[in-house]
Amino acid sequence: MAAGTAIEWADDSWNPIRARNKASGVVGHYCVKVSPGCKNCYAERLQSWPIGSGTRYAAQDLDKVEIFLDEAVLEQPARRRRGRDIFPCSMTDLFAEFHRDEWISRMFDVMYRTPRHRYLVLTKRAERMRDFIVGKHGAGNNAFAFRNVWFGISAENQEEWDMRAPFIHEMTLLGFNTWASFEPLLGEVNLRLWRVLWAVIGGESGPGARPTTIGHVRALLRHLQYLRIAPFVKQLGAKAVNREGVRHPLKDKKGGDMAEWPEDLRVRESQG
Repeated sequence: MAAGTAIEWADDSWNPIRARNKASGVVGHYCVKVSPGCKNCYAERLQSWPIGSGTRYAAQDLDKVEIFLDEAVLEQPARRRRGRDIFPCSMTDLFAEFHRDEWISRMFDVMYRTPRHRYLVLTKRAERMRDFIVGKHGAGNNAFAFRNVWFGISAENQEEWDMRAPFIHEMTLLGFNTWASFEPLLGEVNLRLWRVLWAVIGGESGPGARPTTIGHVRALLRHLQYLRIAPFVKQLGAKAVNREGVRHPLKDKKGGDMAEWPEDLRVRESQG
């Protein structure tokens, strides 16, 4: 497990599901992009694809790699004595369709055996997560068995929220700890009546970052506060703009320096 992570809402990342390039034998990670928020995937960029020149986070490249569960990495949380906030599968999606049920089950077995840690699961495959955890592969309706796990979905705009939110809302109603990541926030989002317990808001950073409208951040923050959902504004992104498209002055390249934000956006509540 990494000694730490630059992600503000976690202490560590944990990536036991890995990928081996079939031609070179070099090991890295693999995922498939499924929505607009994936366009500038930080995990793909960080990896720089040492496992094969030209291999992308794309469905057509899946046959170039062998996905496997790394047994040594799997047990890393058990060797951590002090409790940490851990982001599982930060370099891929835990509930990706090409990850075997057996691997996911074994990861959750480690989570269950290490209640001193808090695990912050995040996926764009909300339906599979609901089916796995609530259905036959998971713990049924026994949310208590997963008290140290927070189940989250990522949604970058209204369309993706409306598609994924019903599944996480169902888990909220069943008593699971739930959260949402609106990063990168690419448009205005209204939660409607769908509920989670905690939510992260963030603009896009890195090469090719798309603009983040400050008004959209403000509206979502107020909506979360109205619904009594704990908000965590992570960053404004590299290109924070007002509704007229005028850039907000930022020195921090990620827009992560709260001192540079409008005062009403400086909100970071914990997930409990």
